[in-house]
Amino acid sequence: MEKFVVDTNVIIDFLRGDMTLYTFFHALESKEISGFFSVITEMELLWCCQDEKERDKIEELLSMLERINVDDSLIPMVCKCKQKSPEIDLPDAIIAASSLKTPCYLSTRNIKHFQKTEGIKLFDPTNFRIAEKS
Repeated sequence: MEKFVVDTNVIIDFLRGDMTLYTFFHALESKEISGFFSVITEMELLWCCQDEKERDKIEELLSMLERINVDDSLIPMVCKCKQKSPEIDLPDAIIAASSLKTPCYLSTRNIKHFQKTEGIKLFDPTNFRIAEKS
């Protein structure tokens, strides 16, 4: 089964109604693929909530994914990401390292931002297709 760390921008775009992401999120919800999110993504989403309804929507969406916490094993990976790609900010370095640690694809709408990160497998979720079953 394919595994994906879902970047913050993908979740925001889906919550805003971007239907190009529907197939990807449907596959996550139906467990055809495995989804993860960094605790950084959770913080980025929740700090800007306008109200309880929005918070509930975010928490419902995150509940179908597995959280990746920052722990001691992630620290050297984050540092390596920052050293190899100094232009990447710390939260994105943590998200990238989470993808490398799991290991799985990083599902992001910002492919260019992560391209210099060594060893990362990037995926644009708008291109997601479910393989036909024979």
